[in-house]
Amino acid sequence: MTTDKVSIYEAKEYLKDRDEVTKHILNNVLITRIRQLTKFGIQNHDDFTWFAILSEEIGEVAKEIVDNNFTKSVQERHTTHESMKYEIIDCIAVCVSWLDNIEKRTLAEIDNEGYKT
Repeated sequence: MTTDKVSIYEAKEYLKDRDEVTKHILNNVLITRIRQLTKFGIQNHDDFTWFAILSEEIGEVAKEIVDNNFTKSVQERHTTHESMKYEIIDCIAVCVSWLDNIEKRTLAEIDNEGYKT
């Protein structure tokens, strides 16, 4: 595995070429957030709890990686890649939810200090 550093211009060009993929990923994150909200409701947790939730989701990604590399046949690996992508989307959706909750807490703290939100 290699990582090549690129200039800002090259980064913008790469991302422009990946625009449709990025839109597809972000749409899947939004769909997952909606699914999470309908299943669990609006989540209000402390950061420790959010980290525990995210860690559980990361564990699901790790399980898919192990399954893909050690227990699946070549024919079954495509299915595992799809499952892994689904689990990664879950991780991103949890991060978005956590960030949303941090924003709400921050605004509440500002409001409690007498500042206009």
